[in-house]
Amino acid sequence: MYFICLRCIMKKTHVNIIIGLVALTGVYNILLALPWHYRIISRFSNLVLESVYLNKTLSVLTGFFMLILANGLNKRIKVAWIISVPVLAISFSVQVHRTNFFHLSTLIGLYVLLGLIYNYKYFCRESDPFTLKLGIKITVLALLFSALYGLAGFWIIKLQHLPNLTVGTGYEKIMDVILNEIPRELSVKSAIIYNFVRTVLLVIAFSLLTGLILILKPFLLIQNPTAEDREKVYELVQNFGDNPVSFLTLERDKKYFFSSNGKGVVAYVVQGGVAVAAGDPLCPDEEAYGLLQEFTEHCRSNFLDICFSTVSDKFLAEFKKLGYGVVRYGEEAIFKLDEYSLTGSKTQKVRQAINAANRAGIKIFEYEPLIKRNNELEEQIEEVSKEWLDSKKSGELGFLLGSISLNDPRRRKYFIATSPENRLEAFLVCVPYAGGKGYYLDVTRKRPNAPKGVMEKLVIESFKLLQEKGVEEASLGLAPLANVKAGTEMSLASALLDFIYENMNTFYGFKTLYQYKKKYNPTFWIVRYLTFYPGTFSPKIVIGLLKAQNPNGISDFLLTKLKKLFKKYK
Repeated sequence: MYFICLRCIMKKTHVNIIIGLVALTGVYNILLALPWHYRIISRFSNLVLESVYLNKTLSVLTGFFMLILANGLNKRIKVAWIISVPVLAISFSVQVHRTNFFHLSTLIGLYVLLGLIYNYKYFCRESDPFTLKLGIKITVLALLFSALYGLAGFWIIKLQHLPNLTVGTGYEKIMDVILNEIPRELSVKSAIIYNFVRTVLLVIAFSLLTGLILILKPFLLIQNPTAEDREKVYELVQNFGDNPVSFLTLERDKKYFFSSNGKGVVAYVVQGGVAVAAGDPLCPDEEAYGLLQEFTEHCRSNFLDICFSTVSDKFLAEFKKLGYGVVRYGEEAIFKLDEYSLTGSKTQKVRQAINAANRAGIKIFEYEPLIKRNNELEEQIEEVSKEWLDSKKSGELGFLLGSISLNDPRRRKYFIATSPENRLEAFLVCVPYAGGKGYYLDVTRKRPNAPKGVMEKLVIESFKLLQEKGVEEASLGLAPLANVKAGTEMSLASALLDFIYENMNTFYGFKTLYQYKKKYNPTFWIVRYLTFYPGTFSPKIVIGLLKAQNPNGISDFLLTKLKKLFKKYK
């Protein structure tokens, strides 16, 4: 078994080296267009595949072409392999003709070509049928248009500028444009030809790159959920949704994988080549292993890595049996409502904040849209939500954050904080778990200029109102990365997450969030985990998780945090 695993690792490493050389060729062609001294470029030319010395514009376009191919090969796309082999074969032939067979770059080209041919079975992933057809259509139409456009331009130039122009001399000028820079001795008429041919070539190149991107888009065997699927998931949430984030599987961003017998489901999103699942699988205990096994095979057939976020310890044994890696992800604040009290020094700050809200005349009540809608109140809820989002200067987070969903509340509960003037100052949306025995305080928003203590009063009063309705416990949610090194096993992943927690609070505020939840003095904290497949923790998993949390992308996330940091120290 050990030798089989070692052989797989060596094969993957070999393929990655080949793909890396293809990508390096693309980078080299792009850098070639920069105004380097020839001697600097020539020092590196022996280390990459043959790069035909085109003019700088086409050199850059060729570089991007190779990078797109390398990306397709990295995703194991079959069409990328089909395109790469003849392109590299032509490149190898040109290199042998220009140098000799034993030249270093020729041998590297041969190594890459033979390596791709030998590992052809590795590149077995199909392209998306829709984008494949669209990409082929765009490419064919672009070439057809360019041919007709070029032919029309050829005759216009012949009639108006160069009556002696023939097809042969026209072809020579076209090749001159492709292979060389602008000659200094260009006449006005030659410049007209040059600029026209360049325009045609740019249209062809842009169309080919666009078509190539579409052709190499991988096919995912993932279907958008139907209304019937969502109702089925809702039933599973009510029966098996013991994790506080289980209700969030009903949000519109989720895809669903049902077990073959229909008794369980995994809710997930796909980001950065990773299937990021929300919470525990929803199924009876005895169905968990089979569901996870089927989901793992489903993701492997789609060439996706897997990450389950914010899972409990309920199915950790099943995860480990299937080869998943497991790491502590943080701790969740849980409150037993019949035991909870604000007495004691630990909740002193909460009491002081509530007293301030009381002096401001803040009132708390539950809004029940299923019983009676209040349009004026709902307009204020939307207004506060917009003000809150505007103050963040970024898009709304998704995945493990629910929506307000006033038009489809189901079993959500809405708690409202108003001023003596009946202005809505803050609101709270809670979602059920454990069959309604518990409620997770999901969406919390307030006005930027809301009175001090309004959120603390809203949280504590919602606890009381929930208890009056027979709810046994409440969750304030996860404090990510809190106490990740508290476990008995300290893995590399745990060390990395602990380093992020201790040193990157500027970008996220992990410690601040933990201290905010801690000040309410939870009855206890529950450990939550990340599980991931393959079982080696990788940057790909981290990037996929960050992208799932912020639909606008990591750049939006970092830009927002940098803006806040700049304002802080300005």
